[in-house]
Amino acid sequence: MPAIDHLFISAKADGADNTLIQPGDWNADHVGLEWYRTGLDVTNSTVTPADLPFLAFPIAANEAVNFIAYIHSFAAALTTGIGISATGPAAPTAVSLTLLSGSGAGTAMSIGVAAFATRAITTGHASITLPQLTIVHGAIVNGANAGTVQLRFDSEVAASLVTVRRGALLLVYR
Repeated sequence: MPAIDHLFISAKADGADNTLIQPGDWNADHVGLEWYRTGLDVTNSTVTPADLPFLAFPIAANEAVNFIAYIHSFAAALTTGIGISATGPAAPTAVSLTLLSGSGAGTAMSIGVAAFATRAITTGHASITLPQLTIVHGAIVNGANAGTVQLRFDSEVAASLVTVRRGALLLVYR
C-alpha cells in the first residue's frame, strides 16, 4: 500500500517520518476531535438546569477548547422552549456559548451567553411531536482550575415538560 503524503508537520517526538501519517503517530499532545453522545431520552419540567448525561468533557488548566452540540428536543406545549447552559471550572478566562434553534413561531433564534451557569433560552417549540434541533457552539479559554464542562438543560416554563431525545451529540475540538 502506498504511503499517504500530507501537509501536517509535527514537532512531537512520535514517529520516524513527520511527513507521513503512521498508525501509531497520534498521541495525547496532538489536537483532536472527541465526541460524546446520550443514549437515552432525558426530561425536565423545571426551570432548574439538569445535567445532560454524557454531554460533559474534562478541561485542563489554561486549556482552550471549542465544541458544538446537536440536541433534538420536544416540549409538552408549543409555548415551552428549552434552556441550555453549561457548568465548568471556577474562574475561566473566557466562556462563549451560542445557541441556535427554532421557536414556537417557527423562526430561527440565536442566543449568546458569556459565563458558565447562564441560561440561553428559546421561546417555544415548533412542534410537540417532532424533535426540534438546537445547536450549541462553545468556546472556552480556561483559567488556572482544571475541571469538567457539563452541558445542562431546563424548561423555559415551570411545570412544562421538555424532553431531550437520545442521540444528542457533543463534539469537542482541542
